[in-house]
Amino acid sequence: DYAHTPDALANLLTTARELVAERGPDSLTMSDVAHRAGVNRVTLYQHFRTREELLGQALELLAELKTIAEES
Repeated sequence: DYAHTPDALANLLTTARELVAERGPDSLTMSDVAHRAGVNRVTLYQHFRTREELLGQALELLAELKTIAEES
């Protein structure tokens, strides 16, 4: 089941990060993330209970990627 794979989680985080970059963190919605990621909201909520949890993890990923880029 794709919904419970690491690829699904990575896809959701990447999608959230892209939407934050495009629209800013205040405009991020669970529905927008699910739609763009090509999953239903149930799948999204299986990984993240709240918008804030999703946003926090997406921003952590962004910070990690920035650190890696700076170290290269």
